[in-house]
Amino acid sequence: MSDQSNQPDWPNRATDGGETAADDSRPTADTRSQLNKSAATQSPIEPNSRSRQHWYPAPSISYAIAVVESRRSWRRVRGQDFWLLFVVVGVLAALVSLPVLFGRGQSVGEALAAGGTPPDSVSLVVVAGWLGLFAFGAVAGVGSAGTLDQKPAVLTARPLKDAAGGLLLAATAGYAAFAWLPALVAGSGIAVALGTPAPVVGILAGTTAALLTAVTAGYAGGLALKGLVRRSPWLRRLKPVLGTVVVVGYVWSGTTGRLWAAVSMVSGVLVDSPLGWFADLTFLTTAGMNTSVFLAAAVLLLTAAAVPVCVYATVRAGTYAWSVDATGAETDTSTSGAAPSASPNASAAGDARLNRLLASVVESATRGVAVAVMLRAYRNPLQLFYVALPLVRGPNNRTASHDRNGARLGPLAGGVVWRVGRRRGVPVEPTWEPGRDAPGVADDTDPRTPDRRRPRPCLVGRVCPADCRRWRRGSGTRKSVGGGRWCRRGRVASGARRRCRTRCRNWGSFPPVQFDRPDRDDKGPAAQQDGVRPLLTGRHGLGERDWRRERRAVRALVERRCLGVG
Repeated sequence: MSDQSNQPDWPNRATDGGETAADDSRPTADTRSQLNKSAATQSPIEPNSRSRQHWYPAPSISYAIAVVESRRSWRRVRGQDFWLLFVVVGVLAALVSLPVLFGRGQSVGEALAAGGTPPDSVSLVVVAGWLGLFAFGAVAGVGSAGTLDQKPAVLTARPLKDAAGGLLLAATAGYAAFAWLPALVAGSGIAVALGTPAPVVGILAGTTAALLTAVTAGYAGGLALKGLVRRSPWLRRLKPVLGTVVVVGYVWSGTTGRLWAAVSMVSGVLVDSPLGWFADLTFLTTAGMNTSVFLAAAVLLLTAAAVPVCVYATVRAGTYAWSVDATGAETDTSTSGAAPSASPNASAAGDARLNRLLASVVESATRGVAVAVMLRAYRNPLQLFYVALPLVRGPNNRTASHDRNGARLGPLAGGVVWRVGRRRGVPVEPTWEPGRDAPGVADDTDPRTPDRRRPRPCLVGRVCPADCRRWRRGSGTRKSVGGGRWCRRGRVASGARRRCRTRCRNWGSFPPVQFDRPDRDDKGPAAQQDGVRPLLTGRHGLGERDWRRERRAVRALVERRCLGVG
C-alpha cells in the first residue's frame, strides 16, 4: 500500500466534466513536489534533509569532503616540484630526528626510574607543541588549505557548513601524523626506560586533546584572517610581503635558536596558564611525574566543550571569508545558487603589473613568453634544471666537464640526473603546461592565450666558455664592440653563437613534444609528433622560410641592441 500511495495518479485524473483528460500528460504542482520528495529519499544530497537545516556540519558529508580534499592536496603537492621537494626534505628531517626523540625520552624515563625529578622543560615542550599546532592551523586557514576549491559546484551540492567541516577535518588529519608520530616515539622511549607501556597511553591522549583544540582554534582564526585580508585592499597587496617576512623570520629564529630562547623567557607564564594543564593529562600515566588528576579531567572537559565551539567558529569564519572573492567583491554563498566568478579585470590587472615589472628588462615581443616561463618556474622549479644544465655543461665541452684532476663529480652527477629525467619524460619546454599536451606556445602579449599556429621552439642560446674567453680578449667576432662588456652581461655575438650552435648541433636532443595541429584530424595521444628541440637550432618546428625570417629577425635584434648597428 505504501508503494502504491507513493505512485503519482496524474495520468488517471479526471477533468471537471468527469471524463479523463487525454492531453493531461504533465504533473501538477502537488504531484511534482511529491515526486521530488520520493526521489530525494534515494539521493545522497537530499535538498530537504534535516542535515541541511542543522547549524552543525554533517559528519558523513564532512568526512567525504575531507577525503576528496586530502586527495586533491596530495595531487597538488605531487604536481609541484617545489612543494614535493619541501615535503620530502621535511619527512627526511623528521625521520632523522626520531632517534633523537627516542633517546631524549629514554633519558627522561631513566631519570624517573632512578627517583629523580623530571626536567622543567618537559611541560614547556607540551605547551610549545600546542602553540605550534595552533600556528599550523592558522597558516592552513589563511593559506591555500583554507580556500574552497570549485566553490559554485560545492555550494550547489551541500551547504557551506559541510564544506567548512570537511576542510577542517582534512587539515586536522593532515597534522595528526606530525603530532602523533613524535609523541609516540618519545613515549616509547619513556616506556622502555620505565618498563611499562602506560606512559604511551597518556602521551597519546594528551597529544590528541592538544591536536583537536589547537588545530580547530587556529583554523578558525586563519579563516577569519583570510576574510579580513580579502576585504582590505591594503592587506591584500601586502599579503605576499607579510607571508615572506613570517616564513623567513620563522626559519631564521628556528635555525639560530632564538625561537626556543623566546619561548623559554615566557615559560613560566605559559606553564602556569591553562595550556600547562595539557602536560598534566599527557604525563598522567607516567610514574614519577608531578601531575594533577583534577587538571587532567579539566583538560578533557575543556576539550569536549571547546571543539564544538571551534567548529562552529570555523563555519562562521568560512562564511565570512568565502563570501568575498580574492578581489574583494561580494559573492553569494547561499545554497540556492552558484557563486559568481571573480572579476574579469583581476587577471588583466595582474598581467599589467607584471608587464610593468618586466618592461625595463624584457622586450614587448618576448614579454608574454617571459611571464609564462616565470609561472612555469614557480610551479615546477626542477623544470629549469633540465633546461639550464645543458647551457653550462655538455659532453662535447671538455673545458667545462674536465680539469687537471679528471672528471668533476658534481657535473657528472648533474648529467646523470638530467639523463634520468629525460628518460622519465620530464617536460623540458618552459612555456608549456607540465603534464599536458601542449597546444602551442604562448602569445607574444598574453601568456594565457596560446598561439594555435605552428609552434615556435624556445630558442635558448648556449654560451661556450672558450668562445667567451676569446671574445673577452678581443679575438672574437666584431672586435671593435668591446666584447668583454657585453659578455659579462650575458649577450653573445653572432659569431660566437654560430660556433656554439655548430658545436652542439647534434648533442642533447630532447624527446619530441606533442602538440595539436589545426591541419590534422587526429588530436589524440596517437597523433603524429613533431620534434621540437628547444636547445638546438629550432628548425624542427618551423618551415625553411619561417626559419630564415626568424633568423633575420633575431640577427637584426642582436645587432641593434648588442652591437649598436642601425
